[in-house]
Formats: sequence, structure tokens, C-alpha cells
Amino acid sequence: MSNLRSYCRLTKSFLSPFLRALFLNIEGMGNLPGEGMVIIAKHQSFLDAPILACALPRPPRFTSAEFLFSHPIYSLGLKWVGSIPVGGNSSTSGLIKIVKALKNGEIVAIFPQGGINRKRFYRGAFFAAEKAKVPVIPVVVENPEENCNKRIRVSKIKVKFYQPLYPPSFRDKELMKSFEKEVIQKLKIEME
Repeated sequence: MSNLRSYCRLTKSFLSPFLRALFLNIEGMGNLPGEGMVIIAKHQSFLDAPILACALPRPPRFTSAEFLFSHPIYSLGLKWVGSIPVGGNSSTSGLIKIVKALKNGEIVAIFPQGGINRKRFYRGAFFAAEKAKVPVIPVVVENPEENCNKRIRVSKIKVKFYQPLYPPSFRDKELMKSFEKEVIQKLKIEME
């Protein structure tokens, strides 16, 4: 699989500059540190992951639901791009893999809702960032499907990277709630 991942990264390094110039309007690239980071974004479309992959300066590792790895076709694609299984029986092992990737300086992209347009928020991204001592970067991808569904002219999709945020200790519940609320507001996630 490492050869396939290398091929994927090589392909991305050639295609991304063209795709960025043609289809993306990126703000806040200066907010991205050079080392490991957790990218956290609202999951609103199947286009979110490819858009983020093109917008980021280095190939990210995405987290994906564990059950997707049992599907023969999805599993191959997810392994090909280096996705990390999370949830279900993979909660602990997934978290360990995420923290290891972050400590190795990788970018890990997480959609904290656990699926497209869900009205909940999982805190695993904060826990991983705290353990690895790396920042969380909230990212907003504005209406990806709406922009791509225009028949005559495709407008650029706006991707905004916010300032890096360092999560507080999970021991301080009030500070963690405040931190979570700030991130949810930036990502514009509607909660139940």
C-alpha cells in the first residue's frame, strides 16, 4: 500500500496547483503550521475530502468510519489514500494511529460530526490534538455542491483556514466546553 500512497501523493503534487487555481479560493493558508496538525471541518458533502486534499499544502490522512473498511471497493480506496479507521471497535486503535501520525508531523483531517450533515459533534479530534500537542485548525468549505451544480459557470469554492487553536486539558470540563463551542461556531455546525 505504501507504493500506492506514494503514487497518490505524487499525483496530488502535480494536480493540486491546477485545481486550486481553477476551482478554489483559499483564505488563511498562512495559518497552517509546518508540523503536524488536526484539520477539523463540517462534513456537508462527498466533495469535502477531495476539496480539502487539494487545498492543503501536504497530503492529509483522513479518518473514516470503521464499517467502510469492510466494503471491498471502499476499503481499497481508503487504504490507498492512508485513511485511518475510527469508531466502533477501532475507537482506541484509531486514536492511537491518529496521535502517532500527528507526532510524525502529518496532517490528519477529521469531520467531527461522524457523517454528512449530522447534528452532533465528537470530541476525538480535540483529544488527539491534546495528546500529540498539535493545534486544531478549523476549516470552512463554503457550499461545495451548490458551487459545482451551476450549469453555465462553475464558481470557485471558498476554503477558509482559521487560526490554530490548542485544545485545553480534558480535565478542565468548563474550558473544554467553551473551546468546543468556539469551534462549532466557526464551523457553522447546527446542533440539536
